[in-house]
Amino acid sequence: MTATGSDLANGDTLGALATCTSGASLLLSAILATPFAGRFAVDGNRGWAELRDKAHPEAREGWVRRRGALPVVADDPASAAVRAKTEAFADAAERRAAYPVPQAEMIATIAACEAICRAAASSKVEPVARVP
Repeated sequence: MTATGSDLANGDTLGALATCTSGASLLLSAILATPFAGRFAVDGNRGWAELRDKAHPEAREGWVRRRGALPVVADDPASAAVRAKTEAFADAAERRAAYPVPQAEMIATIAACEAICRAAASSKVEPVARVP
């Protein structure tokens, strides 16, 4: 991977297209050389939904849109995600509560990231290892 818009040693752009076992496709992208636009989007043939990181000063709006309709803005207050994750980790470490992300999902995420790295190195479609 080479940097195209910055001097970052590991590059500034990542794109991964994956096909899920359900047949759905997903696109993961990260661009570090542009202004911040943290978002999670779901696009379907009947509608679209997007969540934006409202805690960041550069991007404070999000929307949901149905085919043929104007966007509907749904406003939720910004959350302190880093603090919440840290507190959840501390609660799990102290055995006060289970961590909200099951270990199997963490391992599956790592397997997906490893497949993305293999695909970037090989320039080929790489399968995601099955997680028991």
